[in-house]
Amino acid sequence: MVIKLQGVIDNEFLYNCESSNCRLLGIDTDEPVLQIGNYTFIGEFKESLGTHVLFEELASNDAEGSKQLKYKCNTTKTLEMSRVFLVEKEKGKEKEQIPGPSSDADTQQETTDSEG
Repeated sequence: MVIKLQGVIDNEFLYNCESSNCRLLGIDTDEPVLQIGNYTFIGEFKESLGTHVLFEELASNDAEGSKQLKYKCNTTKTLEMSRVFLVEKEKGKEKEQIPGPSSDADTQQETTDSEG
């Protein structure tokens, strides 16, 4: 699967990011969430028009420093993700769970606390 990130993000941060700073939540839901450090993305799966072919870069030993690539895999699935900004929830609000088709993908709705 190829993940396409959209939104304001520092490319240098992504290049130097370690896998311990990445979390992919709800991969089996309609809207998975990706957290990379302080960045948060929400997305949806799409089928590609063609095939994505992925390669891995091998270490180069020649004097020219040319890059050598090795085939890694291919896929027709794309996870298109847009950056979202999380805001702190106001006090006096509580979460109400709404039953859905899958217990793994519970939907939460904010409701105003009636004790006021």
